[in-house]
Amino acid sequence: MVPRNINLFFVLLLTPCFCGCEIIKMDYVPEDEQIRNSFGSFLVKPAEVTGHYANMDIDCIVFTYRSEASDSADFWTLLDDALTEREWKCTLEDETQRHYERIFRKTGEQLFHSAEQMRISYNPETKFAVVAWVQADSLDPVERFSENDEASFAAKVVWPRFERLAADEKGTAKIE
Repeated sequence: MVPRNINLFFVLLLTPCFCGCEIIKMDYVPEDEQIRNSFGSFLVKPAEVTGHYANMDIDCIVFTYRSEASDSADFWTLLDDALTEREWKCTLEDETQRHYERIFRKTGEQLFHSAEQMRISYNPETKFAVVAWVQADSLDPVERFSENDEASFAAKVVWPRFERLAADEKGTAKIE
């Protein structure tokens, strides 16, 4: 009886490995409260905050919100001020979208170097903002976010979700 149970245990343990099944799903939809508490500096006079995607393995999040900023200039000024205080550097800027990066070097207290990239899109007509953020750890120092392994995950998973939401003028898109 015992050997049979052990064999059953191994079959159940190894089946997901060989069948491509997921035991633990790493993706989840972040809650409004989590977004407001952890990503408040990305929010400019927020209303209707909606989480779309996050991952427990790769530190990332995609969410949307409506802003009560008076106009586009007000939105970008308030965002730039908040992010500059937190050492974010703007790496791309146009009328509707900005990209920011932040690099932290490993210190005695940190185990890894850290590189983050945040992208935000804003539609002034609908006051709809889309935010995507990815954080990457590295044993080696990096100068840019794109030098990390997580950059390829972001290119395949996070940035496409961001682009689909940003292209949705009414802010009603649902993404998987």
